[in-house]
Amino acid sequence: VHVPRWLDMSISDITRTMVNEKIKSMSDKPATATNLLRALSAIYGTQLAYRDDGFEHDPTYRVKGYAGEERELLFDEAKRWPAMDAIAKVQNVTRRAAWLALLFTGLRMRNVRELRWGDIDLEERVLTIGRMKNGQKRTFPLSDMAVDVFKHAPRTHDQIVFEGRHYGKSITGLRQINLKGKDVDNGGILRPHDARHLFSSAAAKAGLFVPVINWMRGDITIMRGAAGRYMHDLGSHDMANAIAKQIVSKSAPSLTVEELLRRA
Repeated sequence: VHVPRWLDMSISDITRTMVNEKIKSMSDKPATATNLLRALSAIYGTQLAYRDDGFEHDPTYRVKGYAGEERELLFDEAKRWPAMDAIAKVQNVTRRAAWLALLFTGLRMRNVRELRWGDIDLEERVLTIGRMKNGQKRTFPLSDMAVDVFKHAPRTHDQIVFEGRHYGKSITGLRQINLKGKDVDNGGILRPHDARHLFSSAAAKAGLFVPVINWMRGDITIMRGAAGRYMHDLGSHDMANAIAKQIVSKSAPSLTVEELLRRA
């Protein structure tokens, strides 16, 4: 997308100057520029490892990417996290429920948007994603809080969990919201990815190990090599509850999930 002309060039014709100029020209998209540099570095690292024709040219060497954007997440010992306060004020109840689902599952926005009622078993307290980012099917344990979210979410469609304004269509992607629960372009306190980040923080505070946290939030890779292919069902309902307990303890919501999904 960002360097289409390079696709028609020999790999040995791409110079460090070209890479440097491209990265500098993307100063308005620092995260994208850094990801592009990482992708190119991976390509050349593979070339250097496998080619036996004396190829030693790496145009990414010593090219600097941009520092990633950092956001302060209100989830430490000194600060109360206001996310649930903001979610409680989201005007549309369906979108409010979707925010809570993101928060208590740690899943990606796309997976939550595409949920169907047939994917959720409230009796067994599990949720199945038919196609993860890596194309695999996965089943996750649900906390009692997450189960309550799905029990009390508005059921306006017999298949789609989070139906949008148009009948038979899922909600559009959630944006960031401010303390008043309003969608904003900048300066919000909660984005969909923040909910995923905070789910991970809560899991760490609950004492879960990194492979378990990765599994619980649906990461593509749990660990490298054969070990990753044989690690299944690392999480449990008890672990999901431990994470939810940490989220609630830092949010200190004054309302139950049922009440949160009733408020205008």
